[in-house]
Amino acid sequence: MNPELRRNLWLEFSPTRVIMMPLILALVLAIAWMSNSVPSVARTVTGILLILWGTRLAADAVLAEVADRTWDAQRSASLGPLAMTIGKLFGATAFTWYGAALALPFAMMFGGHEDPTTPRLLLIGILAQAVALLSSLIVLRLRPTGMRMPATFAQIIGIGVAILFLTSIPAAALQAINWGGHAFPGPLFTLATLLFAAGWAIAGCWRLMREELQYRNQPLVWIGFVLFWMIYAAGLGVGEAGDGWHMQPAFAVAVVASVLIALAEPKGVGAIRALLLAVYRGRPLDIVATLPGWVWSGLLALLAALAIMVEQADAGRQLTEMLGSATGPTDAALYGSITLPLVILAFALRDVMLIHFVALTGTARSHMACIVYLTVLYAGLPTLLYASEAYSLLPLFLPFAVGPEGLAQTNPALPLAEAALFAGLLVWRYRSLVRGLGDGRIAGTAGARA
Repeated sequence: MNPELRRNLWLEFSPTRVIMMPLILALVLAIAWMSNSVPSVARTVTGILLILWGTRLAADAVLAEVADRTWDAQRSASLGPLAMTIGKLFGATAFTWYGAALALPFAMMFGGHEDPTTPRLLLIGILAQAVALLSSLIVLRLRPTGMRMPATFAQIIGIGVAILFLTSIPAAALQAINWGGHAFPGPLFTLATLLFAAGWAIAGCWRLMREELQYRNQPLVWIGFVLFWMIYAAGLGVGEAGDGWHMQPAFAVAVVASVLIALAEPKGVGAIRALLLAVYRGRPLDIVATLPGWVWSGLLALLAALAIMVEQADAGRQLTEMLGSATGPTDAALYGSITLPLVILAFALRDVMLIHFVALTGTARSHMACIVYLTVLYAGLPTLLYASEAYSLLPLFLPFAVGPEGLAQTNPALPLAEAALFAGLLVWRYRSLVRGLGDGRIAGTAGARA
């Protein structure tokens, strides 16, 4: 048996807790039976156990070991990353699943065996706990000095994901879902979506656990994750008549993923030095392993952008042939629709450079500062400029802006210039930090187990 799983089971299942859980559940369900609300109460209790309590236990699975200074000893053990992931995710939360296993049968007995809520709730519980563990590993990976309540932050992320699925799935489960031009039953499609989401969250935990145990990671898991959800989003964009796949949803997924992974990855001097060292030594596998994740998702976004540009150019040509040059789209409108993906991609590159510049020091507030700065750039300053009727400055902050003359699109050169500015500032800050450390040369990094 998995040693970490067995250890957590021994810690969680004391005789007192094993006896008290069914007694407390019996009392709660007895009160619910008198009010004729057993199914809803049983499902609510299960949600509290798996989502509220389970996410806390999952978030604390590793961070509590770090706080107790026992994590280094576990990392030096011979346990592999998969066994450690399973032991932490399902061992630390085992007691909540024990309570859920006692409560859910009553929801099925009193609410009907064909109720689709039960399997959805179980999958949402797994997903929420996996996201909480994943978030805690990201916090541990970034290692911000002085961050308060990291486990609470990871728990909030897990609960937020659970709420997102709990509020969005019920409406979708009542109707057929069109994907790729084919209609699928709503309950089956939502279960498949939850299953894939939980699987990718667990894969993310395993990947970060490999880093914690000093294994070298290749970007295949991240590329597969982004590519999967790009295809998923593109399939949802296909009409019921199967009128062709459109890349706009896939492009949006890749762009958002690039910005999010830029926030979640280490951005200190050590990460930059590791990449420079791999380039200096000319080792392709090391270069691939040390390249930031946003590079790979950015390349996927670029491919999607090129596909959109070809699609828009072809659609504009067909529209011009159909309506004639007099009534068809103008050259400016056609140029704008074709170059819009490049403009958005250029703004995403600017955001990534800004994130790296601000977060290079790795302080506790740097990542929150990145979020604040991005909010100001996309919401605060454009609102102020629009209220001041300074419409000519809006293209500095938005891919397109609405002014007195209608919708105006930004020239791609503007966000590219901003990205170059922040890249220059990033290089300047990196060199300043290296000089501050008293070593301007590329230093070697600790080796990793292959």
